[in-house]
Amino acid sequence: MPAATFAPRPVSPALSVHLDALRAIAAIWVVLSHMRSWDVASAEVAAWLPLEGHDAVIVFFVLSGFLISHAAARATGPLDFAIDRASRLYSVAMPVLLATWLADTVGRHYAPDAYAGHYEWAKPWIYLPLHLLFLGEAWSLREVPSSIPPYWSLHYEAWYYVAFAALAFLRGAWRVIALAALVAALGPKLLVMWPVWALGAALYLWRARLPLTTGEAWFLLISSVAAYAAIEAVNLDHALWRLGDRLFVAVVGDGPGNARNYLADYIVALLLAGVLLALERLDWQPPPPVTGAIRWAAGYSFTLYLLHGPFLLTLRNALDTGRLTTAGTLAILGALGVATVLVGQVTEKRRHLWRRFLRTLSARLLPGR
Repeated sequence: MPAATFAPRPVSPALSVHLDALRAIAAIWVVLSHMRSWDVASAEVAAWLPLEGHDAVIVFFVLSGFLISHAAARATGPLDFAIDRASRLYSVAMPVLLATWLADTVGRHYAPDAYAGHYEWAKPWIYLPLHLLFLGEAWSLREVPSSIPPYWSLHYEAWYYVAFAALAFLRGAWRVIALAALVAALGPKLLVMWPVWALGAALYLWRARLPLTTGEAWFLLISSVAAYAAIEAVNLDHALWRLGDRLFVAVVGDGPGNARNYLADYIVALLLAGVLLALERLDWQPPPPVTGAIRWAAGYSFTLYLLHGPFLLTLRNALDTGRLTTAGTLAILGALGVATVLVGQVTEKRRHLWRRFLRTLSARLLPGR
């Protein structure tokens, strides 16, 4: 099968650093919001933490659409693209999921009340394959690993990789057939969130058609940030969440689950696209030491995103976190950082081993490809 139907678009070093910075910031944002909502922070620290982390997940969705478009354009074909994406997902998701299942199994023996709602761990032969195949949000399902709440986004993102591969590598009626089959198999929740991810892909493909002067770039950057701040200040996002939920139920007959914020998500995604357009035009890159630190932190962002759930929730179940001090909260943050770097050595930093394994497997299963 041929390579992608579009050529790679150049990504400047400055924009690349900004993309990495946003990845790292979004992961930290999710962590801090969960420390507050899960009561794993002292009252003094919690007062300064974000109330919600959902918008940070939308940042990941838009960045994913952008970066995966770049990966598809550089891939030699659909198999090369599939190996690249599978190695990215499974190098982190599988070790964290399996380790969390083992940790929760042990935890249930020592604190059964704290794990009373973790029904899925009693039937790993059902739920582990469900999560490893990223089917937890198909149609009316709302299944996420109890100790890894952020895992829900992978149930969307993995299938957006597949949808984009259909667009990038198939032609003619086969594109329509493949996309229709995906919607039929997975349901409307994944469909309503698709524009958020697809906006990142569109930005990668067509941003050269939107040239900006330096003045226009500054205006776009400032106005996008100001608009987001205004939306948060007047709680417009909450009003849109309620409206979107009613519309979805009226059309589909069931709730949208983790896709319930889709109307507000569209606006957040558009504002982020404005920020990225402006940053590319301004072409400012931090000093080398800062750039190095950003790239290093971004290299652990996926591990942090998944690992912080079991790490923080296990601590909450084992300790009296209701009496945490500021020093104790900072110690937990530091310990999480150390754990992320250590676990990252066998997840993100071993992605090349997954690539090698998947290439070997595909060569045996698909000889001649």
